Amino acid sequence: MHLSATSGDPTRKLYGTVPKTEYAILKKAGELQDRKIINSFIVGKSYKNLLLSTFALMVCFAAWTINGVLITFLVDNGVYKWDSSQTGLLLGAPILTGALLRLPMGTLSDRYGGKYILGAILLLSAVPIYFLSFADNYTSFLLLGLGYGISGSSFAAGVAYTSVW
Repeated sequence: MHLSATSGDPTRKLYGTVPKTEYAILKKAGELQDRKIINSFIVGKSYKNLLLSTFALMVCFAAWTINGVLITFLVDNGVYKWDSSQTGLLLGAPILTGALLRLPMGTLSDRYGGKYILGAILLLSAVPIYFLSFADNYTSFLLLGLGYGISGSSFAAGVAYTSVW
């Protein structure tokens, strides 16, 4: 059995959103071609949104986890002589911030939209990542790690944005 229009007639097939009985009328009027163009634009735009949000999430997660690679490299090569508890705190700081901010970012995404919140997360996390190149002591690494840990909350905004594509 095919989908039927709202009139309840089970013989009326739907071609996309156009019932079969209205198909000929719309074809003559040229609206069917317009609908196909609009639908293809919407589909193309939704794939673009999916691609861009996936890329944004990849950038956020790379920024969120770069700390582990950086701190491990600096300690293993003797650049800094931090003990295991200091190293552990530096490794966990961005993870902690990201975990604590997921709920507020999810709430903000529901209210204002995932696109805007994801963009704000990208911009806000770029600032401490930039200043990370100037970090030269334990405190600056810790504070900047807490700062760019906001990129770990991108999952909450990204899910809200990607799920509506």
